[in-house]
Amino acid sequence: MKPETCAKMHSTVRQHAPLPERSPPMKPTNDIDPFLTRTQVRALFGGISRSALRNWELSGKLPPPVRLSARVIGWRRSTIEALLEGRGVKESGGAR
Repeated sequence: MKPETCAKMHSTVRQHAPLPERSPPMKPTNDIDPFLTRTQVRALFGGISRSALRNWELSGKLPPPVRLSARVIGWRRSTIEALLEGRGVKESGGAR
């Protein structure tokens, strides 16, 4: 290669594409609907027994739970709150 060609190649500056504009940072929202575990659900229903909660699950009074890990299941808080408001299971637990 001729020395003039090498000098010409190295003297050119590469032009990069302009960076895209950054999107604004995400704002925190209060729209999070957390999961409640069996223990938390039992407490919300007035401290019902484990067997009463399980009976409600099997009879269909509670919607099917969501598996959160290998050993933990839960329900969305909004689902349980809807049941507490009278659209499903009554707040009073089983016989005491």
